Amino acid sequence: MFSLQHMQRQFTTGRFDLLLKSVLHNGMQLPQSLADHLQSHPVCATSLALKRSLEVTYGRPNATTGKMVDFLLQAQEADGSFGFTPLPTGCGLAALHSVLNMAPLGSLPASRPQTVNQAYESAKSAMLTMLNDEAKHGLTCCNPDQTPLLTQSDALDWAYVLLLLSDDPQLASHPAADQLHRWFYQHQRQLPQATVQIWQRTCWSPAPESSLPHTFGDIAAGGYEQTQSIGIADTNNHGRNTPQPSRPSDRPGHGRFHQSPRSHIRRSPRPARHEQSSNV
Repeated sequence: MFSLQHMQRQFTTGRFDLLLKSVLHNGMQLPQSLADHLQSHPVCATSLALKRSLEVTYGRPNATTGKMVDFLLQAQEADGSFGFTPLPTGCGLAALHSVLNMAPLGSLPASRPQTVNQAYESAKSAMLTMLNDEAKHGLTCCNPDQTPLLTQSDALDWAYVLLLLSDDPQLASHPAADQLHRWFYQHQRQLPQATVQIWQRTCWSPAPESSLPHTFGDIAAGGYEQTQSIGIADTNNHGRNTPQPSRPSDRPGHGRFHQSPRSHIRRSPRPARHEQSSNV
């Protein structure tokens, strides 16, 4: 059973293995191989614990959460990443995003709001660099029959990173993230079931092919503002295996938590009752 007090004690005593175990699954069963990958860096356990702590306390920080934030700020590399790899960087970025969106400004005892915001922006820049590199080099296959270049181990990590990023609309709707989602969509049958199940929890669905750029170069040339809503499903049921309804091809896609404009809502015309009554 989850205990906030136990989690705080595990962080304070440096038992990151127990800390990760107490917050890892969080309502879903994850493979042991992913747990092993997360265990290799204390930032992962600390980030997930910080995120979970803010969730169960509805954003009310305490001395321990402040120390967790301070731990992440000290562990952040000069390039903004955590450990120079996607998995701890994704965990740290998700935790900082939760702090900025859930904790009241100025309420964390160990940090200042501007410091957390700078750390978040730096981590986001590092993650976008990793996503772009993966989309440009790790996923490209000249021959359709060629074996995908992303290994099963890397695919498991990236599936979990995409799940973490699905809470952040700016990152979830980025063209490079969409490109990575599309890779998972195309290679679902070639990946282990556990990896596919994690990725499916992002609730991503493909946009119509006619509305997508043909190459990643076209995406880069088109700019982020023009493509940020491409291929992103409405994911208000994040964390649940709930089938998403198919979207008509003539309706634009909207990022996570974005409401569709009223101008795009189709309504059937009301029956002209006054005309019928006038003919009687």
